[in-house]
Amino acid sequence: MMHLGCSIRRLLSTACHPQRTIRIDKLPDGYKIDKVTAALKASPVESIIPEKNHLLVRFFDESTAMRCLEGNTVARMDEDPSPPLSAYVVAALGLEDASRTLFIRNPAREKRGLLQKMEGLQWTRTENERLEYRFLDVTDACRVFNRYNTVAGAKFVFVPDDKDDYMFPSWYPRREFRVGKVERNVVVTNIKDKEGLDKLVTEFDARSMRVVLATSEQATQFLETCQDLEVSLREDPDPHRIHRGMIVALTLGAHRSVSLSVPPEHRSSMRAYRRFFAQYGSLRPESSEDDAPEGVYLHYESILGAMKAVMLTEATFEGASITFLGSPGLEPYRIPTEGGRRHNWRLPVP
Repeated sequence: MMHLGCSIRRLLSTACHPQRTIRIDKLPDGYKIDKVTAALKASPVESIIPEKNHLLVRFFDESTAMRCLEGNTVARMDEDPSPPLSAYVVAALGLEDASRTLFIRNPAREKRGLLQKMEGLQWTRTENERLEYRFLDVTDACRVFNRYNTVAGAKFVFVPDDKDDYMFPSWYPRREFRVGKVERNVVVTNIKDKEGLDKLVTEFDARSMRVVLATSEQATQFLETCQDLEVSLREDPDPHRIHRGMIVALTLGAHRSVSLSVPPEHRSSMRAYRRFFAQYGSLRPESSEDDAPEGVYLHYESILGAMKAVMLTEATFEGASITFLGSPGLEPYRIPTEGGRRHNWRLPVP
């Protein structure tokens, strides 16, 4: 009976939190983490958890973990359920193309000792006045990126994983990443029913709008869908390549809408919230009501605005949490307390 109860609890836990961690057993003493992950062709990875004789590799989603196991006789899915993925990490992927590796050029020598004490480091390397830091967990790298950002004028930059074994989501055509200019923008004019198109818009004005999609195939599908709306359409070649982190973030649940959870006794007016969050990007007119019990909802014109809100909102709302609206599988980002500073819940209203 006890064994059955444990099995049921494991099943329920797995249903709530998909298994996205694989395990490699029977590793020799002193094994090299990078060699093991390279043999697995494991990329991108959220975190690596080394143990004495085995290694855990946690992917961003269950689908990528399953693909890594295909034809692999060494690794297996870890039995324990994986924790929910943080909305903060998803925002960092889309906004900064976050990875487990950071580098910084020419930091002041007196600051280098500080940088060597960062938690979660796998290794550091110095080459031609460039300091490179590899973390075991992408969350640790993101926290360092946010906390230090610049050190004596030298800015941290994420190092993208340029290996050929990078596993894109199944919906994204790999060939488009290698092409410099992709037709994934659509310009819509002669709009008569604007509300019917607003859900797909990232930036628009009164007479026309530009819909920015992730792939050329989606742009073509959008053109076909709009044929009956009596609008003028044309493809608009985009000279900018969408980076890998954005592709992954879209798959993981990044949206143009955010949800801020604030204790009811500390709620402010929507006017105040809109004034604050407008610093991250243009907001759409609709939002939650002042007395909405479920939280504060805000909708951005661009997904970049929502990502900035999730990743960059700091102690103004300490103790609150923020996430992408409509992504219940993500762990809301708990806004931390900084240096014991008291929170001013009542935002200034002009």
